[in-house]
Amino acid sequence: MAEAITVQLFAYAGMNLIDFSGPFEVFLMANNLNRSGACFYYVTVVSRDGRVTLPCGLVLETLTADVAAPSQHTLMIPGGPDPRVFLDEEDLR
Repeated sequence: MAEAITVQLFAYAGMNLIDFSGPFEVFLMANNLNRSGACFYYVTVVSRDGRVTLPCGLVLETLTADVAAPSQHTLMIPGGPDPRVFLDEEDLR
């Protein structure tokens, strides 16, 4: 059986909650629908500092991106006012 794909969702203060929770749920549902019981996706939430407060007041405790980066297969950045601000960030590559 193939090894699970590691997906990291990058959380940041200006992100839209629905743009974060939607993809998170999709990967979890894919795992739940797998009849073999194997995990297709290993999903983690990362941020720069390990803690993110969203505009709605929700606080997320996360892994820090620098610690989790070596294990990632896919890094997803949820939408927000302007997620393009991360395009030039060397530590997210």
